[in-house]
Amino acid sequence: MPRYLIRAELAWREGHLADAAGCARTFSAQEAGKPASWASLRAQAGARFGVLKLEAGDIARGTALLRDALSAVATVGDRSAAVAAVEGFSAAALRIAGAGRRAWARSRARRQQSEQELRP
Repeated sequence: MPRYLIRAELAWREGHLADAAGCARTFSAQEAGKPASWASLRAQAGARFGVLKLEAGDIARGTALLRDALSAVATVGDRSAAVAAVEGFSAAALRIAGAGRRAWARSRARRQQSEQELRP
């Protein structure tokens, strides 16, 4: 397994998201010219990079990377890479749902405050 992918994984587990994203970008750039036999590893790295983007708050880019990884997995047929992509999509769904719930709660609190201000 390439060292930048390992470094990215370790940095991510230690909570160093910027370092992990940098290692993942370096890995993607270096592995772009590799033969088709590396497609599974590229898909797995893409899924991990997608999760990093989600954790950084870039939901659009994160889900795009996950979609690309899942598409690559479909052609390769590697289950471990598929699992990484699906886990990433579940993380995206939770992040989106959490943001929606927080927005709804803020809206409800503002509405209740307005109603209390209108009461005599």
